[in-house]
Amino acid sequence: MKLVKSLKKGFAKKAQSNLSLAIYSVLIAILAWFVISMTFYPSVPKTIKDVELTVDLNGTSAAENGLSVIDCNIKKVNVRIKGSRTQIGKLDSGSLIAYVDVENVRSSGIKTLNIKVKSENGVPFELESVYPETAVVEFDKFETKKFEVKPYIPNIKYAEGKTVNESELTCEPNEINITGPSAELEKIAECRAVSNKSLLLDSSYNLTSDEVQLLAEDGTILYPSSLLKMSPSNFTLYIPVLTQKTVDLTVSLVNAPQDFDKEWFISKLKFSNNSLTIASKNSQSEIPDILDVGKIVLSDVDIDREFSTSFPITDMLNEKNLINVSELDQITVSLDSTDLVKREFTITNINLQNEPEKSKYDYEVFTPSLKINVIGPADVVSELTASDFVAEANLLNTSIMSDQFTYDVTISCLTSNRVWALNRSKIKIQRTEHVEPTTKSNIDDLNP
Repeated sequence: MKLVKSLKKGFAKKAQSNLSLAIYSVLIAILAWFVISMTFYPSVPKTIKDVELTVDLNGTSAAENGLSVIDCNIKKVNVRIKGSRTQIGKLDSGSLIAYVDVENVRSSGIKTLNIKVKSENGVPFELESVYPETAVVEFDKFETKKFEVKPYIPNIKYAEGKTVNESELTCEPNEINITGPSAELEKIAECRAVSNKSLLLDSSYNLTSDEVQLLAEDGTILYPSSLLKMSPSNFTLYIPVLTQKTVDLTVSLVNAPQDFDKEWFISKLKFSNNSLTIASKNSQSEIPDILDVGKIVLSDVDIDREFSTSFPITDMLNEKNLINVSELDQITVSLDSTDLVKREFTITNINLQNEPEKSKYDYEVFTPSLKINVIGPADVVSELTASDFVAEANLLNTSIMSDQFTYDVTISCLTSNRVWALNRSKIKIQRTEHVEPTTKSNIDDLNP
């Protein structure tokens, strides 16, 4: 038993001695490796990935010229460096600064610039490579421009008999200041305050805008970068709802004989549109059932060539405080000459009416006869004679400056109210001082 215990004790001492020897051997090997590395390999390479790229303009010529960074196509880079093992060993992506060289940037535009790297804590190293080597950076000046804001309500509908005058839609405020890169501001041609709410309106209404839309010159919607700042961003839209009506059309006749059948004549007219939709500008504007679009001089209406005349609509409606909802520029009126004929007559029945200062002056017609061309239904005109016509010169409210003058006459048909004369006929009139006729009693008074 003593022998066994003695052998165990010997083995234990020997094992303990071998473990110590192994530990010492490892330490010596590490020390030897360190000494050899520092002696024969003083610099080692190292690759560091995902280093954040910065574009700093502080203190540069770009900043002095008022430039700002609009965009950069590179966010992170991979760096390969070389340096002392003990110094670069602890460097990582957070210890390095990758930056764009902006030293020579003085104008706006898109630039391709070199990327450089430095240590954040001043640790020395040699830059072997950086990937990518360059970055594409956009520079521009930030400006503030003022734009008019127009309301836009695409989903608003109106009750029957109601409408809105688009030109009178308003928003408050009606201007917006937009700050951003000058290149983006130059693209903006129009600003709209938009409400996407869906409503059916029968009276005027206020809405709050949902968004601001920016439009290009061709009307397409722009999607600007987040660099644009707008002030204000909310608008109140006022929608003036108006009453509208579709009305029939007519005309007025000028220089027509007093008893002329105007309704029959108007029934012979053809309108380019038989009706027109109009709206009142306000609650005080009354919409007629029939709209008079203009005047036609009856004596100008011929049938040898097609009679046609046009009347502008919008200005006429504005004068009546009405709005042209149909958006027609004009109404054209022509004559249906079916069953109408023209015939010439020479008339001698010429009369004067309402002669001024009849107690002082006498008036005499110096035109013995007039040639006239008349138009009317064929069955009526074929039965007419010269004696069926009379020419009348109405001198009411006429200022006569000489004793002999010409004056327009109105031609009337005594037997038909559906016949009219072409052109304006004139007659010569002589004015003389009135002299009382001499009688026998007057002579006796002069010779007592």
